[in-house]
Amino acid sequence: MIFGVKLWFLDSYISSTAAGYLPKQVKIVEVGPRDGLQNEKNIVPTQVKISLINMLSETGLPVIEATSFVSPKWVPQMADHTEVLQGIQKFPGVSYPVLTPNLKGFQAAVAAGAKEVSIFGAASELFTKKNINCSIEESLQRFSEVMHAAGAASIPVRGYVSCVLGCPYEGKIAPAKVAEVSKKMYSMGCYEISLGDTIGVGTPGSMKEMLSAVMKEVPVGALAVHCHDTYGQALANTLVALQMGVSVVDSSVAGLGGCPYAQGASGNVATEDLVYMLHGLGIHTVKMAEKILVTGGAGYIGSHCVLELVEAGYIPVVIDNFHNAIRGGDALPESLQRVQEIVGKKILFQELDILDEAALRELFQKHHFSAVMHFAGLKAVGESVQKPLEYYKVNLTGTIRLLETMKAHGVRDIVFSSSATVYGDPAYLPLDENHPVGGCTNPYGKSKYFIEEMIRDLCKAEKDWNAILLRYFNPIGAHESGRIGEDPQGIPNNLMPYVAQVAVGRREYLSVFGDDYKTADGTGVRDYIHVVDLAKGHIAALKKLKENCGCKIYNLGTGCGYSVLQMIKAVEKASGREIKYKITARREGDIAACYADPALAEQELGWKAAFGLDKMCEDLWRWQVQNPTGFSNN
Repeated sequence: MIFGVKLWFLDSYISSTAAGYLPKQVKIVEVGPRDGLQNEKNIVPTQVKISLINMLSETGLPVIEATSFVSPKWVPQMADHTEVLQGIQKFPGVSYPVLTPNLKGFQAAVAAGAKEVSIFGAASELFTKKNINCSIEESLQRFSEVMHAAGAASIPVRGYVSCVLGCPYEGKIAPAKVAEVSKKMYSMGCYEISLGDTIGVGTPGSMKEMLSAVMKEVPVGALAVHCHDTYGQALANTLVALQMGVSVVDSSVAGLGGCPYAQGASGNVATEDLVYMLHGLGIHTVKMAEKILVTGGAGYIGSHCVLELVEAGYIPVVIDNFHNAIRGGDALPESLQRVQEIVGKKILFQELDILDEAALRELFQKHHFSAVMHFAGLKAVGESVQKPLEYYKVNLTGTIRLLETMKAHGVRDIVFSSSATVYGDPAYLPLDENHPVGGCTNPYGKSKYFIEEMIRDLCKAEKDWNAILLRYFNPIGAHESGRIGEDPQGIPNNLMPYVAQVAVGRREYLSVFGDDYKTADGTGVRDYIHVVDLAKGHIAALKKLKENCGCKIYNLGTGCGYSVLQMIKAVEKASGREIKYKITARREGDIAACYADPALAEQELGWKAAFGLDKMCEDLWRWQVQNPTGFSNN
């Protein structure tokens, strides 16, 4: 009878849930091999643990916590941590974090091959003392050592806060205390904070109260819940968390678990029960989040693509050499620091130059990438005419080293940031993908063309490669938040950032290079595309790679051309300010007109530019007003 009442209560609770308040998808973190087994009295054979993890990997779970690098004296069940971590089959796209309570454990984990770790704190002083033999403040000091070492090794860290709804020694825990500890761990650099009802005494009411306090200090996108089922409340408590915006849930296969320092506590919510509830609610479960390497990801287009990758459920790993990026906090470029703030999730970043072959090899050894988005390279038309050797060295040699490293580590999928400059002076307009290429008028365009040819030859010779070459036209605009946008270092080489800097008073006037072209008003005509539309095109391309498509080429543009004078008027409209300009001689390497036929991308990628010129200029102006000197103003 009690069981029937429990099901009736949960069913009633679910039926009262407004669908609009539930996440569309949930990431499940499987903790069975660690949290589930650590309390078992009989030692589970190492091979059994390895087999369990391998079978869990085959289900498509995106995250499986493998083991714990704690002292065998305290948790004998985890004494075989190194053998387990090194013995499992590591599936592409699956993360296998391990628990590391201190620096010694972290170092042992890294030596064993760990690519992600977790640190374990608590909101209870007495539980912290019993569990890791120190105070909360002392535990945070230990964690800072781990965070520093992890940052130096570019290893992501997840944070646990246990006893968030009750403690076996202190009883009820104040939500403010949970929020305080969570905030400190998140501020240290944990990309995600898992809030654990360690002894399973929480109720939907206490879960709501606790989360309300924590969400004031930590973005909900960086929170997870970890509910034990001692009183049969785990699913109900999880549902409350979902209603409040949490989209990451810890669970344990078959409800295994308990805690050596919380006698009487039952196991975690069963993974199979959680999946059953989520699917009943129409919520998709994330499968094997894919890591995507983003080269040059701190730049203008790269940073917007990183944001879209996170929004689409991927894990971007960004490398950049700061050639065209401003340093921010936490060793991140300022652009990516702001992307973190927008999405509420940590961005994995490493300062690295793609010409550094050894560093590239080490990076690929550290991560299992599903695909690469390649933006890194020099990109100014005018500068390339003045410095051709530098452009060929960086763009061509860097790409060769990247492709060789990909091949050596079994990564065969790439999206390449090409350019409409490969078309040269158009023979006809609009430009479609069948237009002849190679008649480039500047070294920048030639470098893009040569890279395209290298990739096409590679895909032709080795049939397991898939590549999508995206020929951009002219990206402009910014994220609608005004937090990230185009911030060229020094004098802008592109039209729109220069126009915006004149509008904001940073530049005196704009030089219009030529008014004697065969266009409506004599000035050059280009196809301008909103950078967010462009970024979404990359996500569509990434999905296309899954079809084993071979080598494909697509234009990303709007199909509409605007002259320089028309763009000046559009910015004047968005800003309400006059743009001063002077007509000067033509610039070497420029052409009269260039605009796309984007029909193929719509047909095969399902992608089409959504934003018009007014939206492009409005977002560009919002970015410029909020950041008059770019990223360096904060």
